[in-house]
Amino acid sequence: MDADLRALLRLVSPAGFILDSSNIEEPSHAVELNRELGSFVSPRFPPLSVLSAPLGSPLPSPATLWPPLSTLGTLDQTHLSFDLAGAVANELAAMGFHMGLAPVANIPPGQGSVDPLCFSANPQRVPGHVRAFVRGFQTQGPMACVRAFPGTGAARPQSAGSFSKVEKDLPDLLAIDLPPFQAAVSAGVAAMLVEHVVFSALDHESPASSSTAVISDLLRDDLEFDGLVLADQLFSVDMSMDRLSWLREACLAGVDLFWGPEQQDLQVWLFENLVRLQEDVSCLESALETSDKRLLSLRMEYLPLASPPLSVVGNPSHRSLAAKLGRRGL
Repeated sequence: MDADLRALLRLVSPAGFILDSSNIEEPSHAVELNRELGSFVSPRFPPLSVLSAPLGSPLPSPATLWPPLSTLGTLDQTHLSFDLAGAVANELAAMGFHMGLAPVANIPPGQGSVDPLCFSANPQRVPGHVRAFVRGFQTQGPMACVRAFPGTGAARPQSAGSFSKVEKDLPDLLAIDLPPFQAAVSAGVAAMLVEHVVFSALDHESPASSSTAVISDLLRDDLEFDGLVLADQLFSVDMSMDRLSWLREACLAGVDLFWGPEQQDLQVWLFENLVRLQEDVSCLESALETSDKRLLSLRMEYLPLASPPLSVVGNPSHRSLAAKLGRRGL
């Protein structure tokens, strides 16, 4: 927390903060860091504190070392996904987090493939585990954010300067990749993350993060999802389109929150251009109001979070659950 960051927070007043394990020295540090960051934002609009990868990037001891999602898919008992998600969320709440970017609902290509970040390559298994995980997680207070709509398991990198692509036929995409996200919506998931990946069957040009066909038509209209849509980290890829054009399209498509870049000058660029777009594009006013209502609704439902004591972090029952799942998964 240096002077430059404090000045940035006074200017931008962000909707929240996304941290990862590298920001945290120990669980008690997470509590203080989340509290300090929150003090720079108006108490009228308390910020969301988000952990980027609750199961993919271990937190320092004594936080519990959780098995990967692939272990749950191997065991294929959805009650275990519910139990583990609840324990993970319980520890996050104790450290002052309001949301975790989990679970990953993607299905890796090929029945024999194993991706530790995903439940399974078997499309029949994944929806039940996603549903159980979301319910287990959100029973403890924090919000779940399922990633990455509408399923980037088959994404293939393209040449430099081009977005990765999923080139599945529409029937395969709807039958195989979409059901886990339908399950998440049915479980009441609070948020969805969309990445900078082009789904050729839905939109030949725009990535999911700025595609009306993906966000507005498929996610909002067809799946009837009314939670938050978070666009993946800006500037994390070498975009093949003008970033300001992408930002405008993303706003019009229905993105509610933007995962800002780490560089402070780019954070200012993002903030200033969102303000300019709001002033210059009249049809964005309605989109802004809708996003504000969604964010306010979730703040009222999930904040302030009644945090459990910090002693729940790495407690014996959580460590026993993690060890049992690890042994059974082997």
